[in-house]
Amino acid sequence: MSGPAPSFRIRLSWLHAWPGFIAGLFLICIFISGSLSEFDTEITRWMQPEFRPSAAPPSPAALDRAGVLLAEKTQGGRRGMISLPGPRDPALRVIYADRGERAEVILSPEDGHVVQVRETAGGMLFFAFHHHLNMGRVWGSNLTTALGVALVVILVSGLILQLKALLPELMLFRPGAQTRRAWLDGHLMLAVLALPFYILMAWTGSLIHAERFFPGVGAERPPAQMQEARSAPSRDMSGAGRHGHDGRRARAGEGGGHAPAASLASILADARGLMGETGPGRVQIARDRISVMQADGHLPGPGGLRLDYDRVSGARLKTPPAQDAMAQTRQTLSALHMGHWESLPVRWLYFLLGLAGAGMMAAGMTLFLIRRRQENRAVQSVPLRMGEALLMTSAGGMPLACLAVFWANRLIPAGMEGRAGMEGLVFNSVWTACLVYCLFRAFSGRTRRGWHDLMLLTGLAGLTLPVLDIATGGRLPVHGDFVFAAVDLTGFVCGAAALRLASFLRRKVGAVYPVMQERAA
Repeated sequence: MSGPAPSFRIRLSWLHAWPGFIAGLFLICIFISGSLSEFDTEITRWMQPEFRPSAAPPSPAALDRAGVLLAEKTQGGRRGMISLPGPRDPALRVIYADRGERAEVILSPEDGHVVQVRETAGGMLFFAFHHHLNMGRVWGSNLTTALGVALVVILVSGLILQLKALLPELMLFRPGAQTRRAWLDGHLMLAVLALPFYILMAWTGSLIHAERFFPGVGAERPPAQMQEARSAPSRDMSGAGRHGHDGRRARAGEGGGHAPAASLASILADARGLMGETGPGRVQIARDRISVMQADGHLPGPGGLRLDYDRVSGARLKTPPAQDAMAQTRQTLSALHMGHWESLPVRWLYFLLGLAGAGMMAAGMTLFLIRRRQENRAVQSVPLRMGEALLMTSAGGMPLACLAVFWANRLIPAGMEGRAGMEGLVFNSVWTACLVYCLFRAFSGRTRRGWHDLMLLTGLAGLTLPVLDIATGGRLPVHGDFVFAAVDLTGFVCGAAALRLASFLRRKVGAVYPVMQERAA
């Protein structure tokens, strides 16, 4: 005779705990890489110290040279565009698809000559990882979309479970209490204070590729727009992309392309008068037309103005028809998620809340393992040891692997071919090494020591990042260029926080998992 059926609260608790732990192994990495993606442009600038920004707007000669180079690089129907200098990125870039990856050439805004900078994956490495976890655009994007749905379920189930005792728990925050109590308080505090942000990110992230799960969600677009969408370079091309590569080939092939007959300078002047303060941000050149897209604004919206001009005469063509309500809604949600509209303070807020999301997941997963350990006294339980190792790899190994990319960018010789791929290889190799080390520590019964060592290495890598920057070509914050100082300071602060945690773990034996039986040294 079977016993009573589990109550609704027990079922809900299972839904919050087990799927939460499994999905959390990925979500921690997604939160961290998403935070870094908020400053992907600034990270790319830090990784190309040879580039010296110019305050002068692009000259007509530079724009014409960009048009020649773009036509040269997009022969055969390849995607490409010209990215105009802006407040975040002062470079004139010709961006195109090379063997399925995002590639680019930087031109001088004065005369259009190719600026020789080191090839780098740049901030796109973190954006690509956030977008598809380096699993490919199809399978990886489907997985991140499913994880977004799972995050909504985890958040809602956790809110229902703690709804009655939520306010008293927050009012009695006790970081120095018994370990299980302290982890629960930290988990609740990080979850509740940023709950609207988590729900917004999970919801909008799921809807970006919702048509892959629900085909009816995708908005209908005219055939011309569909063709332009296929030919336009996207921020989320497969792979991290290669910034600054192909400069030598571009220089050798100067003059080999066919620039538009119309002057890009006059076209941009006309577009600037219609687009107002924001101004044009990107230019695409098709077989019969030149399209100018408005730069990202400071408010979330369904996309900026797009103007089309005749490629030969430069005359403005009829304005493209407005998108329907569904397409505008999807673009607005995508802008909210990706930060196409955010000002600097809002991007810093997104950055900090993303790190808080990683901390929320890590605290909840730690609490999950503590409870499982108390329920199952078999210390040598393989699933528990595996869970401990995977959590260490996700929460402790991911920050170390990200910092390793910054170090690799400055230590790999600047002129070496394939540098971008090597930076990605360093990221994967360091993270894999962390996994092996975490498995060793977990199955040897010394999990706390594994956490301590990861935090110590992360702290040292972050604290010494400013020294590395200055020693390898970085610039002091002069002439209003604070990108290098901001990246260095952020690495220093994160390193100091990691060292503080390592010091705490060194003093408090068993402070993380007090019920674990650490082996004697």
